Amino acid sequence: QLEGVRLSPNPVVDQATLTLPAGGTYQIRVMGSDGRIMADLKNFQHSTYSLQRDNLASGLYLVEVLEASRGERAVMRFAVQ
Repeated sequence: QLEGVRLSPNPVVDQATLTLPAGGTYQIRVMGSDGRIMADLKNFQHSTYSLQRDNLASGLYLVEVLEASRGERAVMRFAVQ
């Protein structure tokens, strides 16, 4: 389990901030409730990611954060209004 990952605000209106532990290299995936991948970022090395609502319709989504070198992962559910 990857600790220290936060997404706020939830529910998302225009954008949200995904906060990650410093010093990691991450893969970030945003998936629809049907499992479709809406965004897939690889080799992300910053401690914050701005999640834009642009192409996300209202509904429920998952964000998955993987830190491959440590084999850790976090999955969070969020809503878009």
